[in-house]
Amino acid sequence: MDADLTGLGPFLLQVGSQEALRPDSELLAERLVAAGVPVRLQIFDRAIHVFQVFAMTNPDARRAVAEITDFIKVLPGLAKARQRPGEMAAGLGS
Repeated sequence: MDADLTGLGPFLLQVGSQEALRPDSELLAERLVAAGVPVRLQIFDRAIHVFQVFAMTNPDARRAVAEITDFIKVLPGLAKARQRPGEMAAGLGS
């Protein structure tokens, strides 16, 4: 993972606590932070890969989908904040 991530748009990363891609997701989040890219990493306890598809029956999956929806809603504000150096839009954290 040696790519220059500077200038990329905001990221929302969702990963299960036990899934094989968790270390890669955590590394990507660290690299994005180092590049100054807004990122929110969410780790869901005992969730499987692509657990969000079970939103009809799983409360954590429903919450994850709601988080995705909320993230999409704040994207316009994040884009404006990125145009103003030194400012970060509210609602984004790791």
